[in-house]
Amino acid sequence: MVKKKDYQDILDCIKSDQVSAPEIAKYFKDKGFYKFYKDNQKPTKKDTNEWIKDYRKWKKNLTQFNCKA
Repeated sequence: MVKKKDYQDILDCIKSDQVSAPEIAKYFKDKGFYKFYKDNQKPTKKDTNEWIKDYRKWKKNLTQFNCKA
């Protein structure tokens, strides 16, 4: 069982590839840690519509400050 106080440290190690696949599988058997992991993962790929929305917002801000892209 993984101690709750160690969740963030383990997550950081997993994200930085410091933990082997068998060790990750062992950690994921702990339901509490697995839920923490899922809840604290950032999406790796943005939805295209979300990207376009962010781009338009960025472009609007450029024109507001007379910048050229």
